[in-house]
This record gives sequence, structure tokens and C-alpha cells, in this order.
Amino acid sequence: MQLSKYIQYSIILLLRQMSNAQETAHNFGAIQIHNSDMIDFHLDLINTGTFDQNLGLAGFYHSKESLSILGALSPTFYDFETAMERDLNLEVPLMIDNLIYSNYGNIKSSRNNKNICTRVSENAPYEGAVNIVNNDGLAAVEEQRIFSNNPKKSYRVEF
Repeated sequence: MQLSKYIQYSIILLLRQMSNAQETAHNFGAIQIHNSDMIDFHLDLINTGTFDQNLGLAGFYHSKESLSILGALSPTFYDFETAMERDLNLEVPLMIDNLIYSNYGNIKSSRNNKNICTRVSENAPYEGAVNIVNNDGLAAVEEQRIFSNNPKKSYRVEF
């Protein structure tokens, strides 16, 4: 009987651990998204490795909760997409080299730390699908004077 209870408790503990096994994606080494490849994040990203030689699409998606990008190093994405009911919180700078597809949701960063922002390169036109997309925090646009999320309305960036 004792062995049977021990096995039952072990199975319950194992199942509980498996249900909480992955709450974040943690990059310790090197990740690269090639040409037309995609990577989808449905959980937080902790980046402590190399994640900056990308040519594909990285997307952050969640229908109920906020997600975060954090870690020791900033990820650089070629094409970037969000579809978040809540916020995508930045605790490190987010670098985007090409297209931004923000279907809905907020990209949020602290307004008190000018080093944490959404930074887009000169080749990154904005392709917002709807008007509820928001960058709530700091943004940097490299080598552009106009950046638009609406074909009928442009925002002038002063340098």
C-alpha cells in the first residue's frame, strides 16, 4: 500500500511539473531565423544569447495575457508581428530591420528609460492592419523623417 501511494504522489507531482514546465522561451545560445522561416512566441522571451542575424518573421501572440521580451541582450528581428489582446512589454530594446505587422495590441516600454525602446531601421515601413495598434513608450526611427501607421496620415520625426 505504501508503494502504491508513493507512485500516486510521484505521478501527481510529475503531472503538475509538466503542466507548468514552460512559461518562457529562454535563448542561451544562438538563434537565427532564415529567409522565409517564422518563429511564433506564445510566451515570454528571455534573450541572453545571440538573436540578431534574422531574415524571417518573428511573431508574438496571445489571446488573454501580456507577454514580455527581457534578458541581457536585445533581439533583432527582420520582420516582426504582434497579435496581442494585452501588452507586449519590453524590458530590453526591440530592434526591427524590415516590416512591422501590428495587427492589434500594445508594444509597451518604460518612458523613464531611454535605452529601452522599439527601434526600427530605415528600411522598416509600418504595416498596421487596424488603428488600435499602439507603441506605448519610447520609439526610435533610424534615418527616417516620416513614419506612418496609416496611409492617410504620416508622423514627422524631428532629428
